[in-house]
Amino acid sequence: MNEMYISRQMILGSDKSIFGYSVILDDNPLTRFGSPHSVPVSSAMLFDAFDNLDFERILSKRVNFIQVDDSFLISPLLEAINRKAVVIEIPQKVVADADFVEFCRTLSQQGYAFCLDLMDEGQAMSPFLSFCRFAKVDISGRRWKEIAERVLALKKFSVQLVACPTKTKEDFDNCCALGMNLFEGNFFAKSAIVTKKAISPSQANLLDLSNSLMRNDEMQIVERHFKANPELTFGLLKLINSSFFQLREKITSIRQAIGLLGYDNLYKWVTLMMFSVDYRDSRSNPLFEKALLRGRLMELLAERSTSERSVADSAFVTGILSLVEVLFQVPIDEIVEKLNVSKDIQDALLNREGVLGRLLVLCDALDDQAYQQIGEYLTELKLTARDLWACETRAIIEYEKTHEQ
Repeated sequence: MNEMYISRQMILGSDKSIFGYSVILDDNPLTRFGSPHSVPVSSAMLFDAFDNLDFERILSKRVNFIQVDDSFLISPLLEAINRKAVVIEIPQKVVADADFVEFCRTLSQQGYAFCLDLMDEGQAMSPFLSFCRFAKVDISGRRWKEIAERVLALKKFSVQLVACPTKTKEDFDNCCALGMNLFEGNFFAKSAIVTKKAISPSQANLLDLSNSLMRNDEMQIVERHFKANPELTFGLLKLINSSFFQLREKITSIRQAIGLLGYDNLYKWVTLMMFSVDYRDSRSNPLFEKALLRGRLMELLAERSTSERSVADSAFVTGILSLVEVLFQVPIDEIVEKLNVSKDIQDALLNREGVLGRLLVLCDALDDQAYQQIGEYLTELKLTARDLWACETRAIIEYEKTHEQ
């Protein structure tokens, strides 16, 4: 039985909420260093994933695009997948013979959803388009006039068009204008400050609270911040009474909750709350998920790179704070001025220096799928490809476990 690794890229709707994920499964930690494209998943790999990774939980309640080979389509595992949660992605190099096309068409009539990978120019009028629900369109390195012509040609089919990779806000805006439906990429996590955005009162209160925790203020001072913000109090009590903590008795007071969590854990939670306090559904906010996964990934990698627990704790906070600039639309140096963070976190956020800074650089390269640089940064941190993918897999599994309710 092989060890399995999972990565995923968010796919957003035109409202910038999470629609689903493009999922990559690997049983070889070095595969992606040879090719940036996902390798079609075999039935054997999926069997290991269901057996080892609690794959049904990872698929969550959203739509998951998984590129598979033909061995999966004829395996018993096909019956096991949730047809509402999985989109079968047809690889760009598949041989579209009449029998295989008809076989896939029959599966679509049985409720299975298909996506055609149109990264190859020659597949624009593929016979699969007559029944596919989705089609991925490559927008990288192409002129917008060329992309517009391609989209227009695809409009005659009843497919939702997925723009990938959507790297910048300009990519997103242009693809929206062309009538594309979904957007795969990290454009939402890129800082593009045009005009400064006012920090909301709720977020300002969280900044004050985080500083209070970093100063180790007395309990009644910390408690006062919660009493001034009913939504924050509700969020804290909801967290502490969740199944994640498995407490025998319900916690009914702020003081009890603070005492149980401790200042360090409470500080982590408050930092993360900056991404969700002004959203009714944090699960639909891509920045919330991105911040939490980045923070946890950096924490897990720090545990393997150094034996100092304090570095791992700082890595979690650094990962989350690295995206606050995007959230607030305020330059990171101005945010750091407002926060009472340690010098190593400051150096990481402002200059990408120190262990924390190098971990941030690694995460940036991972977002950009810059695999050559990833290899160099891993060596610098005395980590391996296996460390990276194992930590990313664990972070995703933990995220789904703690946010499944």
